Amino acid sequence: MKRVGEAYAYVKDDPDLPNVLLIGDSISIYYTDTVRRLLNGHADVYRTPMGPGKAETLFESLDDFLKSRQWDVIHFNSGLHDFARTEGTPEDLEAYRNNLKTIIEKLRSTDAKLVWGNTTPVPEKAIASSNERCQKYNEVAAELMAEEKIPVNDLYSAILPRHPEYWTAPNNIHFNSVGSNAILPHLTDLHSE
Repeated sequence: MKRVGEAYAYVKDDPDLPNVLLIGDSISIYYTDTVRRLLNGHADVYRTPMGPGKAETLFESLDDFLKSRQWDVIHFNSGLHDFARTEGTPEDLEAYRNNLKTIIEKLRSTDAKLVWGNTTPVPEKAIASSNERCQKYNEVAAELMAEEKIPVNDLYSAILPRHPEYWTAPNNIHFNSVGSNAILPHLTDLHSE
């Protein structure tokens, strides 16, 4: 992951600071370093050592990591892998919703403040995915987060107006440094809430 910095680097725990956990797909790897820098002195920022893959594989791997320390804030996301190579049928969407509910139950057991980061836009010609499916999955997640009273960090809307400028290459879902920085104000504003 050298190309996206030190997202998986060791974090020295400062017992006087709150612990923030970032859980997300590869998009979150791209902004982890900068979130750490911006919250330096305000919070210790960690990320899960595993990529989430689909929501169902994420919740299967969370338990031990969640027990590793007391979490104060958890910013979480899962989506891109859930709708890649699927049709986005009602059954697919229901499975996604159910898997997110399981994740929420596990995260709530930590007593941390939870914040959902919705999924960022998908390029028009992205392989095995589509922005139409992204919107459907974001809608399902938004409805669930409203029911669960979990605030939503709207990364989709933050990126949408200028998204073609933000990708590392045409039709690649990953962000260059400009795109990663465009997301950051939405993430770092959360530490003041």
